[in-house]
Amino acid sequence: LRVYYIDDTENSITSDSIKNRCFGLMVYSLSILNRFFSTHFFKNPKLFLKQIYYLLKTSKYSKIPLSNYLKALDSTILKLIITICWPFRFLLHLKF
Repeated sequence: LRVYYIDDTENSITSDSIKNRCFGLMVYSLSILNRFFSTHFFKNPKLFLKQIYYLLKTSKYSKIPLSNYLKALDSTILKLIITICWPFRFLLHLKF
């Protein structure tokens, strides 16, 4: 059961920081990437790029090392993308 607050900005889902949601986002991103990447990437690449983005962004708060992410991913292509992007993940937290 989930409760969504849409009127109260303090308790709304959109106002909750990524720091508080990082574990859920990480698990969701990993499951989407592992389950659908090989069969649906070319049908909806935006979804998968967004999940890679969230995976990299939440890695700052989850304190999980790269080796564990690589073990959790099934696709060799995804492992390569994450490995290449890993050193640059701190750029995702900059506000322009």
